[in-house]
Amino acid sequence: MKTYRVIWTIDIDAENAVDAAHDALKIQRDPSSEALIFEVICMEDPNNSEPMKVIDLLELEDENSFIQVRDGGTA
Repeated sequence: MKTYRVIWTIDIDAENAVDAAHDALKIQRDPSSEALIFEVICMEDPNNSEPMKVIDLLELEDENSFIQVRDGGTA
């Protein structure tokens, strides 16, 4: 098993940083949320030969769980 860093990025308008974090958490926990795009980096790749991947879980679900992975970039 490898260690991966999984990054979820969202821009939120809020009164302060704590409110922004709370709002982001609400979005993550909402079962109907479509915020399902993640950047995934293998942390055990010293030569950086495994590029960052953008994983869209909604796309995977829509494609009947066939793996849809794009290398590099951001979503």
